[in-house]
Amino acid sequence: MPQSKNIDLFVYGTLKAGFGANNILQPALLKKQEVKLKGYRMYVAGWYPMVVEGGEEDFVVGEIWTVGKSRLKELDVYEGHPTLFERITLPDGKTQMYIFRDALDPRCQHKEDGIFDPARI
Repeated sequence: MPQSKNIDLFVYGTLKAGFGANNILQPALLKKQEVKLKGYRMYVAGWYPMVVEGGEEDFVVGEIWTVGKSRLKELDVYEGHPTLFERITLPDGKTQMYIFRDALDPRCQHKEDGIFDPARI
């Protein structure tokens, strides 16, 4: 079976539709909006969202985009992979996302609703 030239990428912050960094994904196809991903917790520092592993009650809301694998190098640079953020494969075995791997600053705000929206910060 030939390998796909695309991956599914869960995005929750500045890469979402309508946000400033969405152009880095392009060309891409928005597959699903308002996806609730359980087991992860969101923090923000101003306009900067960070997701870390969380508990069963934690969740993050984002979008799933189908992105060409050729975009991964630029996305990895943007996200600071693998030192600041790490691109991981989610439990479904096919969708990937970036999670924060550095130490959280105690001033970061936990977003209990799991939604990144700089207008509401």
